[in-house]
Parts: sequence; structure tokens; C-alpha cells
Amino acid sequence: MGLIHLLALAGWLSVAWPIYLHLRRKRKDRVQEIPSLRLFQRTRRKVRKLRLENLVLFASRALVLLALFLIVAQPFLASSRPLPLPELAGEETLARLGLVIDDSLTAWPAEPQGSRLEQARRMGRVLLEALPPDARVVCATTSYPYPTALLTPPEAMAYLDRLTPSPEPGSGRDALRRVAGRLTGTRAALVILSGRDAITWPSVEPLSLPATWADLTPVVLPVWIRSAERPLSSPGGGNADTLVVWLGGDPRHLTGMRLRVESEAPARIHDVTAAEALAGRVVLPVPPAGLLRLSLEAEPEHPWQVWWVEPSRQRTRSRVVIVSAPDRAGRVAGEVLRLALEAARPEAMVERVPMAQTTPALADEATGAAIIVGGAEGGAALESALWALLRRGGTVVAMPPPDGSGMPAGPGGLIPGWTPRPPPPYGPAQVQGGAFADRFDDLALAGLDALVDVPVLTPGFQTSPTPVLMAGDVPVVSALRPPAADGVLWAAGWRIGLDDSSPSLHPLFPLVLGRLTESGAAAPPAPRPGQTADLWTWFGVPNGPGTLETPSGDRLEIRPTPGQPVPLIPTAPGPYTWEDETRRRVRAVNLPRPPADPPRERADLDQAAGPGRLIWTTDPVLASPDEWPFIPRPDTETRPRRLDLGPLALAALLVGMLVESSMLTWRWWR
Repeated sequence: MGLIHLLALAGWLSVAWPIYLHLRRKRKDRVQEIPSLRLFQRTRRKVRKLRLENLVLFASRALVLLALFLIVAQPFLASSRPLPLPELAGEETLARLGLVIDDSLTAWPAEPQGSRLEQARRMGRVLLEALPPDARVVCATTSYPYPTALLTPPEAMAYLDRLTPSPEPGSGRDALRRVAGRLTGTRAALVILSGRDAITWPSVEPLSLPATWADLTPVVLPVWIRSAERPLSSPGGGNADTLVVWLGGDPRHLTGMRLRVESEAPARIHDVTAAEALAGRVVLPVPPAGLLRLSLEAEPEHPWQVWWVEPSRQRTRSRVVIVSAPDRAGRVAGEVLRLALEAARPEAMVERVPMAQTTPALADEATGAAIIVGGAEGGAALESALWALLRRGGTVVAMPPPDGSGMPAGPGGLIPGWTPRPPPPYGPAQVQGGAFADRFDDLALAGLDALVDVPVLTPGFQTSPTPVLMAGDVPVVSALRPPAADGVLWAAGWRIGLDDSSPSLHPLFPLVLGRLTESGAAAPPAPRPGQTADLWTWFGVPNGPGTLETPSGDRLEIRPTPGQPVPLIPTAPGPYTWEDETRRRVRAVNLPRPPADPPRERADLDQAAGPGRLIWTTDPVLASPDEWPFIPRPDTETRPRRLDLGPLALAALLVGMLVESSMLTWRWWR
């Protein structure tokens, strides 16, 4: 037996106090009988009878007070026996349920497991069908993180049936926070029908309500388009009539896929060869102007498999500069790197420059990447030129001296120092590093192990770089994004040469080198869906009235205030067209690159779930509602129930009131 509100029994003191006063005033006086007063013996019997009536009346009133405060305390009895008592109100009935559903980019159909949104819809229906009719549901999606009104279970099912995947990144954190805030202070629980991808759940605040994570199967997209860029012409050469399409995913799935190029001219189809799939890039001729839509012909087509490009504007710096020492080992290393890059990136202009011409070569607008072998004896002047390249979005690849000896770091801390490692073997190859790993994850299946089973040197920076390619616990390739710079600094610990211990003879080495020297576009980057951009800066037009057409066909009339910026937030990928009295310009919005497969173990999400729990599932349909902890289960003989003793307290209250009214009525009638 127990009480829900134990403090309510403090009201019993209102009964104990009169009893205490009555017992305190009671005296044991000595009785002296007087013969002359025996005539009043019958009156004495009436007084005794009156005292008995008062005692019964006091007991009935005390019973009323005791029963009243007992009802407020809500007594219950925990028992598994079939007693004729009702269960405690709210014991097995959920008053409120909050649903957070992923309908963003990570919910789109993808091979081979299908749509994550369909999995969430089936799970939601199983859950809603098991809810009691008086329950109410609040829903929110990751693409529109604002909760609905209170819905009945049938209305919530209809809401789930109307959901369609949205081609934009979602914010599960905002949706969960708003739904939890809507249900705070009520008897409620939360259910998250989503995967645990970092793009949807970067972090979650601790929750005060119990949350159940129905972790869905991760989206495994076999192939996608990483980017598409047009080489920037340079005074020394370079091909400006080609388009470089960077592909991601498993080369085995990419081989034989059809890359579709659509423009105002008839669509063009290109079959991806095995060499192009392994390199992760396709070079295509393109028209000089216009907007192109690139897509991989997959069924169904995922938004990550579509890319919009403006060849006349979206240009990439295609020149790669190699800087090495003037001695024989340095010259050999420079030539090996040049030949490897020309094989991996035929559209790029690769050249090895003397030390005297390093600064003007790095300052060239067409230069997008530089490879520094050893210290290159450049000193402060070389580091200053490299800093300028990184600030405009270029790439710097640092490699150790060809002889494998150690060396100190550069004077500005940009060129790393190198420390020799013990000879291999080091351990199995691993690709990690978060945002940097997408350049190598597809090569891990093509024999990357041989590139880590060679002697390497460890770079030394002033700040710790992020390991990307590991050989056991030994970093082989690391990445660093310097402060106040848009470019990336890579450190590859391989010795470059022609001896057997060099990785340059491995067939994958040119592909890895080509991935390391990818550079940024020369034009300002376009905003991503959900990011804010200034309309005039993005389209490159002066402030004035005009019409903006979105990918969905909506036309917005813009009447700006002169001299004031107009913020624009693209909501979906595709072409955006600006048209005024004198010009018509088109800009394209693309989705961010798909993230690498996140680990299913997310300790931060488990901790934020608080009093809830996590349900791991790979089956899109739950076999039984018994897996959900908040759905009423059928009664069993072994399951203890909390039975409400309130009816017994109410019966005692009625008995006390009946006795009291009877005594008062008897006195009045007599």
C-alpha cells in the first residue's frame, strides 16, 4: 500500500488536536455520595447517555475528516491479484505523445534499403494503432521543426500518410526541442523516428521527458555527385572547354552508370568507364554558357545524385605547382609527382617551378594547389606565398624529404617538421577524419592497404592536424584547416622516389594524389539550402525591382528599398532566375556533400535521452507494440498493478456523514 501525496495526511492533525485537548482536561475526581441528592439519580443517567451520543457524533465527524484527507492523498495498493478495484488513473494511459519524424535529405529513397521515411511511417502507424483513444499526439518533422496542434491517433496517422521527403537538410535538434517544450508539464513521452546521422543530429540538449529513439537503418547511398567544376584558363595553358565532374561512391557501382547532362541543347549521355569510376572523376566537353543539370541515372533518383553547374561562372583553379629541392633527389621526386598528377588529372596544368619563380607561380589566379616536398629551402618567402594561396581557397600538400630524414618545421609554422617512424608493418588501413574522409572512402575498397604498408614520417605542426588515413595507430595522411583561411593543408608522410619503399609505384598513388590536390572554385560559392545570401551579391546585379523565380516555379516580385540588402534563403536545390527590365540571370543551388556513414553509437544522443531508452532496430516494421515502453500492455497475472483505494476512502466518508446526519436528526426529533 502506498500514497501518491503523502503530505496530505498532515490534515489528520485537525482531528488529533481536539482529542488531545479532551484527554488533557479529563480529571479523576473522588466521588462523595450525599444521601439527600439521591433524588437526582435519574438525571445523572440522562447525562451519561448524552455523553455517549456526543462521543459517537465526534467519532463520525473525525471519520469524515480522516476520509477526506485520505482521498486527497490518493492511496493505492500494489497487487497482481484480480481484486474488484479500479486501476490508478493515468497508470497505464498515455496522456500526450510527441513524434519527431525525419523527412529531410536523409529520409529519401536510396539503394539498397529503400526510403527511411517509409520505415518511419510504418513504425508510426504501429505505434499510433496501439495508443488509447483518449491519447493526444503532437508531431514535427526535421524539415519543418514546428509542432502541430494536439491530434487524435487517427489524425496523426493521416498526418504521417501526407508526409513526403523534403530535398533539404533537416534539423532534428530544433524539432525535438520544440516538441519537448510543447509537452513540458504534462504526462507525456517522446518518440524519435529517425536515424542518428550527424547531419540531422549535430547535438541534442538534455531532455526532461522520456525519449525513445527508434533508430532507423542508415542511408547507404552507393554513388553520388560530389561537385562539378570548369578548369580556369591560365597564361601557361589549360583547357577551358571541359567540365570536370567529381563522383563519389563505390567504383563497382559507378562503373557502367549513365551520367546525364541536360541543357538547352538535347540531353547528352555519358557511360562511366571503370577507369573514371576508380578515379572518381569524369571530364566532359561543355557549351560555353548556360545552366547544366548533371544527374546519375539511378532508380529512384536521390537529390545527392543531381548537380547544377554554371560553366561560365563556376570555374576551378586547375594549375598545380610542385616545389622541391634542386638536388637530384628533389628533382626526381618532383618529376614523379608531375607524372602521377598528369595521369590522374589530365585537365589540370601541372608544372614543377624553380625556387626563384615560386612566389609568382603561387600568386597566379589559376593556381589552385601546391605540393611542397621537404622544406624546399624556401624559408619565410615560401610560407608567405603559401598562406596567400590558402586564404583564397587553395590547397597545399606537404611531403617529407625524399631521403627520409627528419627536418624542423618552417619559420612560420606552415611547412611541418618531419620525424621518421620505425619500419612497417604498422597495422590495417583505416579512413577517418570526418569531413575530410570523403576523398578516400571509396578508395578503401580498391587496395588502399598497400599504400600504408610503406615507411612513413610523422608531421609536426604547431596545432594538431586531423588524421585521415591511418595505418593502425600511425597517421599516414593528415589534414589541417588553418585559421582565417578557406583552403586545406594536407600532410602526407610518404617518401617520394623510385626505390621499392616508395608508394609512388603503386597504381592507386596517382588517384590519391589527385584527390589531395582538389582545389576550390574561383567564383564565390553559392549558398546551400537554408543558408542566407544577399540577392544582389549572389546574382551580381544592382539594387532594383525585379522578379525572382524559384525551382518550384513560384515567382516573387521584389521591390527593395534603395541601398538596402535583400536577404535570400534558398529552400531547395535547383535554378533560381532573376529577371528585371535589362537582364536575366540564372544561379544554381546545390546540396552539401553527403556525409560519411556515421557510427550508430552516439553517446551524446543516448545521454540526452535521459529517462528514456534507445530501441535498436534494423527491421522497418516492429513485430509487436510490446517493444514500446509506454503503450498499455494486456493484463497478466504476474504484472503488479497499482489499484486505486480512493473508492474505499470515499465509502468511509459517506459512512461518517450518514452517522453524523442520523445523530443530529435523532436529537432534533427527540
